Amino acid sequence: MCNLISSAEIKYSPSSSTGRSIGIERNPRRPTFLGRRDFFEAIDTVAEPIEVNAGQNRCRLHARLSMPSKYLNFFLFLCCSSYLGPVIALADDANCDEFAPVAGILKSCEVCHGEGGASTQQQYPILAGQEFYYLYVQLKDFKSGLRADPIMGPLSSALDKESMQLIAKYFSAQEWRDTEYMNQEQATQTAKSVITAGQCVACHLGAFHGNSRVPRLAGQHPEYLAKTMLDFKSKARQNSPAKGSLLASFADQELVDVAEYLSSL
Repeated sequence: MCNLISSAEIKYSPSSSTGRSIGIERNPRRPTFLGRRDFFEAIDTVAEPIEVNAGQNRCRLHARLSMPSKYLNFFLFLCCSSYLGPVIALADDANCDEFAPVAGILKSCEVCHGEGGASTQQQYPILAGQEFYYLYVQLKDFKSGLRADPIMGPLSSALDKESMQLIAKYFSAQEWRDTEYMNQEQATQTAKSVITAGQCVACHLGAFHGNSRVPRLAGQHPEYLAKTMLDFKSKARQNSPAKGSLLASFADQELVDVAEYLSSL
């Protein structure tokens, strides 16, 4: 962005009050974008500082108050862009580096769960946008055997705590995939009755978007939701005993109706 003012160079120097101070140094060897006389007459003499807030960073720009407004605005824009550009790029690089230790594992996850965890196959749950702590606990349970699964058990067996947290953080940071499932009216009425009787909103909250250790259910694949509830009921899944006891009081078809209703939310 600095090259747009090709007759000047933006340089940074420490400032105790602002963190960084932006100054301008003339470089006549480069071609001029703005008229040299107008541009340098406007900024060569410092009057008083102009501060521009940019999040937690602050640019301190020194310019003459007599600078024409069209040049001043353009100057401020270029300086702020030049100041923030490297910061944004570094932040992006830091995010990429953060997940580098589990990059290979994440690729393996995407084979079943889809790119970024946005699963399109009903038997595999959507992970993108799911609650961080819930995902982390499930990985721990897969590794310990508390939640048995022929695929996830072996995959999680070699994961340490830091890797599991990184995987959970990565998927929880993705955007939830909009599935747009539809539901039949009769199934909706049955589902609402079951939800009321089971007091499901006490944990899953009214919108079923989850909270920390409680997973999001709204918009999840109905086939996965139905299998999960039936596994709790049959004790095939044992990492939440209270769920098994609760769901055992409902018929299988009622739980299927609940799954279809939740997927449509």
